[in-house]
Amino acid sequence: MPTEAQWEYACRAGTEDRWFFGDDPAQINSYAWTNLQGTGLKSAAVGTLKPNRWGLYDTYGNVAEWCLSNGPYPSTATTMETAVVDPSIPDATSTNRFARGGNFNNGLIYARSAAKIQSLVSSSTYLIGFRIIKYR
Repeated sequence: MPTEAQWEYACRAGTEDRWFFGDDPAQINSYAWTNLQGTGLKSAAVGTLKPNRWGLYDTYGNVAEWCLSNGPYPSTATTMETAVVDPSIPDATSTNRFARGGNFNNGLIYARSAAKIQSLVSSSTYLIGFRIIKYR
């Protein structure tokens, strides 16, 4: 699984806007399977909507994606002592992980490059999946 930084880098595909397609929310239904589609509470087949510039599908909506990273949100990591030193090495004692990209039950607030949720590792839900990456 990717770290949060790796996930966001791949999702943004070289852009710095709210979404990899720009800042216009009118385009969201072309790229993100969310509750804005009006299709009910269900996921879509992978690749149903458009990919980002690097060819990655479903980085927004459909199912949120687990990341290897864990630890406190930046708002609570206010000192060097509490900050995550190396996010690629998960804290084995942590019971939480971050998931990115939002899911089909979310709207615009979670279907964007910078959005994240924190969830228990032990949770079982159809709203979160994972993406396999290859390290080089």
